[in-house]
Amino acid sequence: MKKFLLISTLLLSLAAMAQVTVTGTVTDGSIGEPAIGASVIVAGTTTGTVTDTDGHFTLDVPEGKFILQVSMVGYKTQVVNIKGKSSISVTLQEDSQLMDEAVVVGYGVMKKRDLSVRSVRSKATTSARAGRRI
Repeated sequence: MKKFLLISTLLLSLAAMAQVTVTGTVTDGSIGEPAIGASVIVAGTTTGTVTDTDGHFTLDVPEGKFILQVSMVGYKTQVVNIKGKSSISVTLQEDSQLMDEAVVVGYGVMKKRDLSVRSVRSKATTSARAGRRI
């Protein structure tokens, strides 16, 4: 029984040493603000986390893994090599190619008299951009 406890203790301590804790900050490159809710994932695993309201994260990285993927909707995914590092800083760049059209759909309950539906034609928005009155 004592041998079992000794072996169990050794295995648990080895398992605890088999990972490295990495902390970091993720910011938006265009305005320099914290990137709230950005995903930070160890490449090739399902281990990951998200940034908090200050753009900070803490992640336990398995031993032998050195690549993190940092991503967020509307931004280019950043790949970061963390070999030999325990703290990193990542700046996300906007991905203007990502979305060329957006459709907004809302769900809710309204009375018909309170409902207002508008349609904007392409010609009208082009004229507005050119500075002409519509």
